[in-house]
Amino acid sequence: MSDIGAKVITSLRWFTVIKILSQAFSWIITFYIMSILVEADYGLFAMATVVISFMFLVSELGLSSALMQKKDITVKDQRQIFGLVLIVGIALTTVISLAAPYIAEFYRDERLTTLIMMLGSQFLLIPFYVVPKATLERNLNFKVRSIIELVSSIISSFTTLLCATYGLGVWALILGHMTTIICHLIGYNYANPFRHLPTFNFKGVSSMLSFGGFTMGSRWLWFFSSNADMIIAGRLLAIDTVGLYKFATHIASLPAQKISPIINQIAFPAFARMQDDKEQVASHYLKAVGLLSLISFPILWGIASIADFIPNYLGEHWRGAIPALRVLCFVLPLRMLNGLTPSITGALGHPAKDFKNQVWLFVIMVSAYYIGCEIGGLMGLVYAWAIGFPLVVGRNLFYTLPIIGLTLTDLLKQMITPLILATIMMFSIFGIQHALTDISQHILFALSIVSGIIIYSALTLAFNRDMGKMMLKFVKK
Repeated sequence: MSDIGAKVITSLRWFTVIKILSQAFSWIITFYIMSILVEADYGLFAMATVVISFMFLVSELGLSSALMQKKDITVKDQRQIFGLVLIVGIALTTVISLAAPYIAEFYRDERLTTLIMMLGSQFLLIPFYVVPKATLERNLNFKVRSIIELVSSIISSFTTLLCATYGLGVWALILGHMTTIICHLIGYNYANPFRHLPTFNFKGVSSMLSFGGFTMGSRWLWFFSSNADMIIAGRLLAIDTVGLYKFATHIASLPAQKISPIINQIAFPAFARMQDDKEQVASHYLKAVGLLSLISFPILWGIASIADFIPNYLGEHWRGAIPALRVLCFVLPLRMLNGLTPSITGALGHPAKDFKNQVWLFVIMVSAYYIGCEIGGLMGLVYAWAIGFPLVVGRNLFYTLPIIGLTLTDLLKQMITPLILATIMMFSIFGIQHALTDISQHILFALSIVSGIIIYSALTLAFNRDMGKMMLKFVKK
């Protein structure tokens, strides 16, 4: 195995183990918090974070990706990046503070003004850990990064829980988010300090800005296409309905948000190190697709099969979100797989192609969201996801995969077996639930989960043994 391959496996192992611990803890706390907060709290938080999430993409100008992709990096390059993101951070904080009242007016809720201004203050902190974090990722040192994220997750989760318990409502979510940023600032600078002042002489930085510009442009378009649903829903639907939609997307997106980074955040720097060997990139990409398929289909379709039980534990006020949640669970595996595409285009030096992909994603999905909201409200918005997203992902992969000598057929071969096995598992769970309607709901819920795990594991060992062995080998190591 090559040195890069060994580093990838080591990084993936550390990142996976600690990420699983972190997310298991975070999920438990998150579900408990959901039982305390109400739809309006999540609706307000969703509308506030839409704006902040976009500004977050602007905050580093795509330069952290440039720092990882460039073959030779000097201290001067790092100081220039530090200086640029510091200027941008100050500018963003100022813009957000001035724009907050107008954003609140757009959403017709003045409470958003203070929430947005509070969240906007994070951009004064982020520049101080961009370089330390990007350097760790460039060196594939995900062990240290994973530990920082684990500690940050624990501290921020407890902060959110404590604030929610004391009745702070939406402010519990705001303060929990800010705690994460502060923990990252302290953690990255302690673990990998960058002891140099920023420079504001930007001569020679144009190549990184060019790469970063395409990267940032792609992220902007991805952001708008990914968050346009919340922007449009916030304008056209009632705040409680927005809260139900946020709940459904939050639950359905948990695997994408928590599991995908295990592979995606390692894939870009790893592919960048392999950029001169496209066959090696293709091989690792297909393995990543196989592993994501092995995990994503059973988890998301398993959530769809037990969705009716969720209000029993998180509150009956979430019952209205269950139909939307179930539909989203069938689509989200594609989102997890699509997340690997920018790793190919960026790492191999094709940011313009990723930008074009994001243009298609933006145009199709924004149109679908608006039409869906106008015609069908909450479920119209959800069906816009179900129809539009597979179309645009198929198109983008068709034009991207040839970069590494692959086709859609190669991709589908990695996906089809986990998809079929997850489908069998899901219908088996539905069959068990239909046959055992007279037993306790709590027992049936537990039985559904356990039987799903057993059925999918048995099917994997029988019909997808090679991928199952790869996963077991990875876990044992």
